Amino acid sequence: MEGGLGFKSMQVWNMVAIAKHIWFLISVGEQSMWCQWVKSYLIKGKNFWNLKIPGSTWVCRKLLNLRPLVQPYFLNVLGDGQSTSLWYDNWHPLGLLIVKFSPKIAFDSGISKDATVSHILQNSICFFPITQTLELNEVRGTLPPLIPSRLEEADHIRWTLTPNGQFSIASLRDKSRTPFPTTRLSTVDRLVLFSMNLSPQCSFCQGSESHDHLFFNCAFSQQVWNTMLSKIRVSWHSRTWPKWVTFLSSLKGKSFQTVIAKLVFTTTVYHFWIERNMRKFQGISPS
Repeated sequence: MEGGLGFKSMQVWNMVAIAKHIWFLISVGEQSMWCQWVKSYLIKGKNFWNLKIPGSTWVCRKLLNLRPLVQPYFLNVLGDGQSTSLWYDNWHPLGLLIVKFSPKIAFDSGISKDATVSHILQNSICFFPITQTLELNEVRGTLPPLIPSRLEEADHIRWTLTPNGQFSIASLRDKSRTPFPTTRLSTVDRLVLFSMNLSPQCSFCQGSESHDHLFFNCAFSQQVWNTMLSKIRVSWHSRTWPKWVTFLSSLKGKSFQTVIAKLVFTTTVYHFWIERNMRKFQGISPS
C-alpha cells in the first residue's frame, strides 16, 4: 500500500524497477549487453510473453512473473509486422488475442502460435482465414479496413501510460500503487459502526472522538499543534483529515521545508495516537 503522507511501498518500487528491465528487453534490447545476453541464452528466439517459467534462472523468473501486470501497457505499433506476434502481442483492438480467446483460437485458425502479424498482413490489409468460429469472426470484425502500418519500417513498441510512449517508473508506480485509506484508524466513531459498546468521549477532553476531533479539533490537539507549528514557523489552515492527507501528498520535492512539514505532521499524529491509546486502554498518561 502506498502511503498518502509520502511513504513509499518497497514492493511497488521493486516491481517497477523490474518492469524497467522488461521495457529495455522488449523495446531497445539491441543497445544493452545485458538484453543481448538474455535474448541469446534465455529467450533463444522465442516470444518473451509466451516463455515457460519452470527451469528458468532467478532473474528470468522475476521478469516472467511480472508479465501479466505490465503486458497490457506494451502497445505494438505495426510497421512490416515481422517482429509482432500475431497471438501474443498487443496490436489488435481487442488486445492480446491469446489471452482474450485462449490458445484454441490459433488452432481453429490453422495459423501457428509462433506466427507474426506479417503472416496475415498484405498492403496494410489483414487476411484472417474464413472460418465458422465466433472467436475468429469477432477478431476479423473488429479490425479496421486498413491497418495503420508502414510496411517499409520495422515494428516498434509504445508505453501506453505516458504521452510520449516511453517507459517511466513514475507512470507504472502511479498506476500500480494502492490508494492510501484516509480514515482507517479505529477511532470510536468507526468502532460503534461494528456495534462495539464504547464510550464516545475523547481521551483528551469531553468531546466526541473522531478522526478530525482527535487530531485537530480537540483543545489538547490544538495546543500541541500551535506549539509545533510555532517552532518551525509555519501557519496551516484548518482542514478535515482526508484533506490533510491530500495536502501532504501534494507536497513534492525534497526541499528542507517540505521534508520538515511532512515529518512534523506524521510524528505529531503518531504521538497523538500513542497517547490516546495509553489513556483509553491502559488508563495512564505518559506525557
